[in-house]
Amino acid sequence: MTLGEYLQDQRVISNLSQSEVAEQMGWGTPQFVSNIERDVSRPPLKCIKVYVDLIGAEPKVVTTLLLRYERKKIEGAFL
Repeated sequence: MTLGEYLQDQRVISNLSQSEVAEQMGWGTPQFVSNIERDVSRPPLKCIKVYVDLIGAEPKVVTTLLLRYERKKIEGAFL
């Protein structure tokens, strides 16, 4: 499971739309949430705690998935 898939699952379980999340996070458009959920971008680290709390995600799972993504990105730079 990717970080985006996990965050989308948690948002749906929390019965929140992408628009509602974007509005509550102060983001201008739900497209930003969509990009996160499609693994096109990552949630900004400066607001990840609020985002995780809002959608009811587990911080430890989010941390593990973020680290996995970054590790693959770093390893890819050396290939």
